[in-house]
Amino acid sequence: MTVKVATFVAGYWGKAQPPSDVGPRWHPLAYHGLDVAAAGAVLLDTRPRLLDALAVASGLPVETARQWFLLALALHDIGKFADCFQCKAPVLWQHKGHDAWLRQQPIADQGHGRHGLWLWERGCEAGANGTAKFIRFFGAPTNRDTPDAHRHFGIWFAAICGHHGRPVAPHDLAQRICQPALADGAAYIAACTELFDPVPNGPLPRGLDHRMSTSSWLIAGLAMLADWIGSNSQPGWFPYLAPDHALDEYWPIALERAHSAVALSGLGRPTIASTYALPDALPGVASASATPLQRWAESEAAITGQSLVVIEDLTGAGKTEAALIVAHRLMQAGAAEGLYWALPTMATADALYLRLAKSYGRLFDNPAAASLVLAHSSREFNDVFQNSLKLGDLASGQHYGAPTADDGDASEPASTACARWIADDRRKTFLADIGVGTIDQAVLGVLPSKHQAMRLAGLCRRMLVIDEIHSLDAYQNSLVEALLGFHAALGGSAILISATLTLHARQRLAKAFADGAGWKKRRLTESAFPLATVLDTLGPRETPLAPSRGTRRDLPIQRLPDPSSAMHVLADAARDGRAAVWIRNTVQDARDAYTELKAALPESNIDLFHARFALGDRLNIQERVLKTYGMSIGAEL
Repeated sequence: MTVKVATFVAGYWGKAQPPSDVGPRWHPLAYHGLDVAAAGAVLLDTRPRLLDALAVASGLPVETARQWFLLALALHDIGKFADCFQCKAPVLWQHKGHDAWLRQQPIADQGHGRHGLWLWERGCEAGANGTAKFIRFFGAPTNRDTPDAHRHFGIWFAAICGHHGRPVAPHDLAQRICQPALADGAAYIAACTELFDPVPNGPLPRGLDHRMSTSSWLIAGLAMLADWIGSNSQPGWFPYLAPDHALDEYWPIALERAHSAVALSGLGRPTIASTYALPDALPGVASASATPLQRWAESEAAITGQSLVVIEDLTGAGKTEAALIVAHRLMQAGAAEGLYWALPTMATADALYLRLAKSYGRLFDNPAAASLVLAHSSREFNDVFQNSLKLGDLASGQHYGAPTADDGDASEPASTACARWIADDRRKTFLADIGVGTIDQAVLGVLPSKHQAMRLAGLCRRMLVIDEIHSLDAYQNSLVEALLGFHAALGGSAILISATLTLHARQRLAKAFADGAGWKKRRLTESAFPLATVLDTLGPRETPLAPSRGTRRDLPIQRLPDPSSAMHVLADAARDGRAAVWIRNTVQDARDAYTELKAALPESNIDLFHARFALGDRLNIQERVLKTYGMSIGAEL
């Protein structure tokens, strides 16, 4: 016996698939809304610091921020009530009595996000006409003195309507939705407000408009993530269900499914390890002696909350290990839950990925539950990364091609399964516990690119580590400053690493971060080198450090008068069996030198390496360069 449910449940489809003999052919729009809201609820429960960040960024009380977020998620697809969407699958559309009306009207779908904004305003009005409790929540939007709650919630809802990757503007649906559909949409809105009860406990803080707008970037990104999870109809996620349950009856079902889906997505929160020291950052090194920078990283007592840390020291002074130690301390203090390490080139990202693969698991109590993902435009050609997703677990040291066994049956490590879902799209890389990639992937979060808010939301609970920041040009620096401002505004922390950063550049970066965090402008004054700088709510602390020898070598320098002299030096080195490198200013100079060397030294191993090679050839040469000169050289490529 079928339970009678409301028309807004039984009469509108949200997800549909081709005819099949297995399971329902469509999933109710109302159920899909609750699927996405449930995914959002479990994400916040799994990562409670995310809810804290949302409340701090918006200025809302924590419980109000949670309920408003879930309500907005439940309503994210209300634009699908529009006839121009429902008629895309006429056989599934239940309003058979309106076929004639449809045939008389032009049907052009302007996007259900745009329709959703319009329907929210009209649906509020229609719902308020007959729902007293609805008026108490948000008030009638047509009133001249629109209540603050309606206006503030509208900022978040507008952001969530862009859950397909881009902001949207309202669109007039007057010719694309019939009155019964408008009424059903309004009834669904009213039912969701009853279910999620978003009325604040007391008056809202004053002056929230700016903070709500700032937090809308985080809201938009989290909505995209929740929608990706809630739209997966595979077993264990949100398979289609017939419209046999009322809205309040389906909500517990959606929550149960969401717990399974979030677990399968790899977005669980691995516990941060209680300790992490230099031996953890350098596994396999029997006796590692800490440099002054690394000793500072282990002993600086005031690194406990949202911070900008700038590390300046010589090449070879252990900046990578120091940054990992600082990142762990902030993760342990609750200021972050993972990290994204941004480097200027794909070659340096590949080198650091291999390096972190040996030690990243030690940042967590259960390394097998943590994910490591590589993010740059050519990662599909990185065999080590691709193999890690298929056959092995870098953190546990398993060999590729040797899956683990569980009760005699072949199975893959949890981290491999988690990383595969996260890694199937570079935008999801920022959801990984540890991400390694290029700077351009991060700065896309502040450019008008699709799903930019997804990158910002993923980064907000990650330590943003920008390595070799001195290598950026003026345009790239302006983008990084904008990124630091956004990241700080959403509660994130950052570490900047350099060997040659000027005081002026450091001041600009610090100002961008402080402005985003809402801190008073702080002036940096120290010009010492090496230097460690911490900027937080307490103000700036600049600590000069004793220099370490690093990779210093006392080598004689000889000025050569012309290229032919350089040829003689290289020829002598090759005949003696030594390695030598000739760095030229342009690609053409490098090609000409290579041609001359091949003619003069036909029996020698000579490689030409520049940016104009086809990608496959460049990767092969890069591998030979790393093997010939070592990973320490590769890290500086």
